[in-house]
Amino acid sequence: IKIPLATAIAEIPAIITKARAAATSQLLFPVEQRKTVLKELMEFFTTNERKIFDVLKNDLGRSDHESYVVEVSQIMGELSTAHANVEKWAKPAAVKTGMNTLHMLDGLSIKPDPLGLVCIIAPWNYPFAMCFAPL
Repeated sequence: IKIPLATAIAEIPAIITKARAAATSQLLFPVEQRKTVLKELMEFFTTNERKIFDVLKNDLGRSDHESYVVEVSQIMGELSTAHANVEKWAKPAAVKTGMNTLHMLDGLSIKPDPLGLVCIIAPWNYPFAMCFAPL
């Protein structure tokens, strides 16, 4: 995979259109599929740890230990937390209605659903942690 250093402005609308189409087709992933994706991401970082260390050494002069502490362990912690909690996060949450008789029997709740795309811009000094942690 060749990763460009920059994206031409003229290419951005096509990239956004493609990303929206992909997101729309995957918006309502079942929880089990989300857990599978999170597990695959954890395996990716574990499998490619050495490559990540090498890139961070070449680009930023970081030692393996520093790369692990400030980048890889942060990402793995976020992924592990998400994997452990995604079921709870995906459940509808009841909303207290107080004494308003109009809402007492409605059983109001907030249902957390994915809404679409986000743009993550990572700083150069923490390229992996700041890119993948919000993801």
